[in-house]
Amino acid sequence: MNKPNLEIIGSLDRSGSLDRSGSLDRSLSESLQDNQSEPTCEAGWSVLHRLSNAHKAAYACGRDAWDFSIKLSEIQNLGAETYVVRKLICQGLIVHRKETTGAIPSDDKRRTFGETDGLALSEKSCFVVSKQGYQILNSYKMNSEAKESDATSSHHSQPLGQHNKTEKVETGILGASSRPHQLNKPVWDRERRELRLGEFVVKRFRWPAVNQELVLNAFEDLGWPPRISNPLATHPNICPKTRLHDTLKCLNRKQVNELIKFRGDGTGLGVLLEIRLD
Repeated sequence: MNKPNLEIIGSLDRSGSLDRSGSLDRSLSESLQDNQSEPTCEAGWSVLHRLSNAHKAAYACGRDAWDFSIKLSEIQNLGAETYVVRKLICQGLIVHRKETTGAIPSDDKRRTFGETDGLALSEKSCFVVSKQGYQILNSYKMNSEAKESDATSSHHSQPLGQHNKTEKVETGILGASSRPHQLNKPVWDRERRELRLGEFVVKRFRWPAVNQELVLNAFEDLGWPPRISNPLATHPNICPKTRLHDTLKCLNRKQVNELIKFRGDGTGLGVLLEIRLD
């Protein structure tokens, strides 16, 4: 079976709707060349990742990308609010259409779609990743893998004694008997995207986590005091206290070695740092 061309080149014209040729308006295309052409929040990257997986699944099955398009409800379940979805559309990273399957009686079992009105979204809105979004996601993955490869090469070039010690720390999880009684203050390595306490890796980030990184950046810049003010920018549609709570909850999850705990100060205005030495 010949596999169809799944490059979703089409994006938006100035009004935000798909044009007939599926090509980017020139002025919009040029405006997407700056840093604003990348997602700026965790949810945005999650959406690109999910749509990219759907794109690959469609290709593997020899189907059109729209047959595997993702509904708005699934996108929102990833934590993406509607303003995030609309921003991804305006950036040309995702494409949306309104599903019309079943609207007209037909023996055709394929999903059908109609054009959209700008940024209007509804429960029938469906999404696919654009060519630009797919390329940006793959570029990020390649850069991340290259950094990990460089870190691994440096790791294997260490003297044998240091190599064994580092490998045990990075890949293992500390047991109760091996927890250190005294550790240095935490270190947030922006280049390697690692949070460490002494020689122990606490958390490693493989995907952008903008809000979590803002908290870690703030602690690192201030020298890791016991409390900092909430570093997250306010947004008119998001409760600051809820946003901070969710960010700290994510910071405390999936730690390689559970040595650091972040928690709110109860006011929604600050973040407290706790070092776990027990």
